[in-house]
Amino acid sequence: MLLAGCSPGPPGFGLTPAIAYIPTRDAPVCMVSRIVDGDTITLNCRTSDGNARLVGFDTPETYRPGCSAENRLGQRAKIYLEQQLRQAKVIDPTIRGKDKYGRVLVQLKLDGVDLADVMVSAGLAVRYNGAKRINWCAKLAAT
Repeated sequence: MLLAGCSPGPPGFGLTPAIAYIPTRDAPVCMVSRIVDGDTITLNCRTSDGNARLVGFDTPETYRPGCSAENRLGQRAKIYLEQQLRQAKVIDPTIRGKDKYGRVLVQLKLDGVDLADVMVSAGLAVRYNGAKRINWCAKLAAT
């Protein structure tokens, strides 16, 4: 009775709320259930669950930011990423391996556009290829 007004997600995903479905809502293989930060999401798939590190870009930290400016921009990146995922009709993932933390590395295209390009163009990320990360606090203090 409590759930009578609720509409379930696609078959196989129950009533868990989703931010987005991969590749589409009508034919999901995975769903994005949480935005961890601007470059990390939680995926729930039919065969496994876990965090995925989005590749091609780096956003400021929100978990342990080095300064308040980094935290503010990181929060903006997180919100913007969620908006982009919610608006996308087709999300095309390419698995690029795993990182040192065991997270799956995923390149995403949203409606045919590389998510890295979207985040960098919005001024919320920098290009990143897995090398040493930038010092966001120094970068933000210089601008």
